[in-house]
Amino acid sequence: MGVKSLPQLYLSLAVSTTQRPASVVRMLSSTSSTSSTSSTSTSTSTSTSSGVTVTDDGKVLLRSGKQLRLSPSSISAFEQCPLLFKLRHIDRKPEPATPELAAGILVHETLAELFTRPPQQRKLEVAQTIFRERWREQRRSKRYGPLFGLGGENGLTPDDERPRAHVDVERERAWGLKAFETLRSYFTLESPARLSPMGCETKVAAEIPSACETDAAIPITGTIDRIDVAEALVEIGADGSSSSDGSSSSDGRSSSMGDRSAGISDNAVGSSSSGRPPAFVVVDYKTGKAPPPQFRNDSFFQLQIYALLLQETGRRANTLRLLFLGGGGAVFEQRMDDELLEQTRGRLREIWQRMLRAFRQDAFPPNAGRLCDWCAHRATCPAFAGASSPPAQGDGDAQDDAPPEV
Repeated sequence: MGVKSLPQLYLSLAVSTTQRPASVVRMLSSTSSTSSTSSTSTSTSTSTSSGVTVTDDGKVLLRSGKQLRLSPSSISAFEQCPLLFKLRHIDRKPEPATPELAAGILVHETLAELFTRPPQQRKLEVAQTIFRERWREQRRSKRYGPLFGLGGENGLTPDDERPRAHVDVERERAWGLKAFETLRSYFTLESPARLSPMGCETKVAAEIPSACETDAAIPITGTIDRIDVAEALVEIGADGSSSSDGSSSSDGRSSSMGDRSAGISDNAVGSSSSGRPPAFVVVDYKTGKAPPPQFRNDSFFQLQIYALLLQETGRRANTLRLLFLGGGGAVFEQRMDDELLEQTRGRLREIWQRMLRAFRQDAFPPNAGRLCDWCAHRATCPAFAGASSPPAQGDGDAQDDAPPEV
């Protein structure tokens, strides 16, 4: 992926994207090895409904005996709805695929593979070809086949052929055209031929010290869509800065900025020629449309966690970049400084304490809101099954009328 003149230490960041995201094997870790199990504690508290054990020192052990590792998505699920977190990440209740989820996953895979190609091949037509090939391989799988009346259900294999209803054919066609528009939107936001990522679909892990000195550290693992080197982005913007709301950058791409945003300054560009380590830009793709302004800063929390994980592994991310590919596309950036790092650390510690209480009390209440309309567990949720008390209205209640972003 064409990284030049960088210290060898930082080349360990690069992850090959020729494999599927699920096959990423390289991990950045704050420790040389991370144990998946915990030593036996003399006194434990066990959640009888899920088989989870919380040790005296604050380790959460799953039914399998492995230690629970959080991720930005599981943390967001807990913040959205504690019951959703339990059903999805602890009980592992199955959730059927949706057209939006399928498109989101394939668009992410397509963009990751696109950056394995030489710069001159990073074009829309190539991206669409990659998407077609990926979908051709997966459209009859047990996961995606039922979406459009294809094989996958009732024991059918991917090679089984059968007539499909006209409505299924048209739904798949409309879905594919919409996914192509999502890819087209990406190319209006960035010029991939001019970017030299350090890595795509990079897995990073660290243990964040807990707020309580007697508690074990908080284990977190995440997969970053893309990591850029700040100086590579400066090549795109000739003045080394990003544009303000509604304006265009020097390469003709529109850009919007968050409240804490700033252009990439000299301090953010770790010049390898000066001996300073390079500064990184954490990039995340969202195939949904941009949220309303009041929810914009919350959209950066996942990226803030990634930046904190990088910091714990000895790398510094100075800029966070969110690309919303739906609704015509939008770009938002945020400066990641020491103050925001500490705020993120503090917020994670506070969430972790609430999570530990939930495990110890075996209490994961539903938090009903508009996002419940897209929840796979709505049919069995007590908030919609004659609960004795009305459900609390969470932040999701004010969200835009659209499926959750992918």
